[in-house]
Amino acid sequence: VARFFSALQPPQTLERAQTDSIALLSIEPDAGGQRLRLGGEAKNATALIDYLKLLEASKQIADLRILMQQVKQDDPQHPLEFLVEARWNNGRPPTPTASKSS
Repeated sequence: VARFFSALQPPQTLERAQTDSIALLSIEPDAGGQRLRLGGEAKNATALIDYLKLLEASKQIADLRILMQQVKQDDPQHPLEFLVEARWNNGRPPTPTASKSS
């Protein structure tokens, strides 16, 4: 994990995308260093969409997709809890994926 962060430096990109409407609670790189999962809370759906647009604009993050989103009913402010996954580019061309034959 330390090698992943030192080589790819995701905190800089993620820090630039931070807003007052987003609380980033977890950053989980995969073992291969190609994928990244981000978990957190957004004030509302608009804040989450704006955050995802900022991440995609970095050009280091691609194939961004929402894995989970739900309103926290037990919190008086009802934030939107989320989990997203993305491919981390690190300035390299995307790694081709093998297509499966049926």
